Amino acid sequence: MNATTLLNNARTTLHDHQDPDGPAVYAALLIAVHLAEHTAAATPDHAAACAWDFCALALNETLQTLSSPSRDRVAVSIDHDAITDSSLDAITEGIRALIGQLTHLFRHASTDPSEPAQRRHAWTGAASRLDRAAAEMP
Repeated sequence: MNATTLLNNARTTLHDHQDPDGPAVYAALLIAVHLAEHTAAATPDHAAACAWDFCALALNETLQTLSSPSRDRVAVSIDHDAITDSSLDAITEGIRALIGQLTHLFRHASTDPSEPAQRRHAWTGAASRLDRAAAEMP
């Protein structure tokens, strides 16, 4: 599946009242991590490639904060050859939008008083890491 289709599919499956530790959120973050890593490799500009690497690291840190029971069952297949210099703008826009949507989801969940304090704290941290990932993007 090509990168923009994958991003669009991930974005359409997310909504505000979704379990932040659920498989759809985990898969969306996994997609963002992999696309950031492969976009870094496909980017011809060294400074932009480094920015993508830092973005991928921040996204991966976010991924590690989730306690998704389905993390072993989530797999992502990406057509890495489809990430070319001409597709970078669309991929960048899609990743930025997905990060924004995930940030909103985590912030929304972290304010729900019915959730355990430990998870709310983890989701607040996840939103902060996602902010950092967005700030690292070229």
